[in-house]
Amino acid sequence: MITKMKEAIENEIYESDIYVLLTSYELAGNTITLTFSIFIELSQDEEEIIQKWQVTCGGVQEYNLRYSDFDTVDLLDNHCLLWDYNKQTANLFFRGETTNIKGIIADLFIRHQHLTEGLIPFVQYINTYKEDHAFGDLEWLLSAKQGLFAEGPTELMQVYEEVLNIYGLKTSLLPSDVTPPCSECKILLFGGSYIIARDFNEVKLDYK
Repeated sequence: MITKMKEAIENEIYESDIYVLLTSYELAGNTITLTFSIFIELSQDEEEIIQKWQVTCGGVQEYNLRYSDFDTVDLLDNHCLLWDYNKQTANLFFRGETTNIKGIIADLFIRHQHLTEGLIPFVQYINTYKEDHAFGDLEWLLSAKQGLFAEGPTELMQVYEEVLNIYGLKTSLLPSDVTPPCSECKILLFGGSYIIARDFNEVKLDYK
């Protein structure tokens, strides 16, 4: 867990403004060790480190690290980037035709972006039959009048189903029997970075 570091960053009272930086990281197998420094602003051009923290992430599945400052940190077990790891999946089938295919695509895109916060590419889970996942493939798929529309996280498939139903298409949503590969995984979010892993352990460093 990262409760103590989160408390130090977000709730402790300091004499001046603070910010946090990921100052180093080390990757060994499927473990990433992160070192964070909390800086306090002494003047317009002067700052100093007042705390250092180390977070060890074990059983890492995926990560994207950026060296940008931040002042909030979260460890979550429910996030769209975790869907492929800890959520059940489903297959969405459709049948029927509509005169407004472009309207369906537009609404699917809007709902997708809202639910995923723009972090997952549109049509990633849609059955477009081609590696480049072009919008034209989606238009062709809907023109086929029936078939497998998408396969992916149940939460997202339910949203897609709602849109298809609004436009008069009949749907069937069938749960997959595939077991999520990492049901215990969580995601650590900070400063535009994220790490998906099984375990997170913190320790405050004595650096002075």
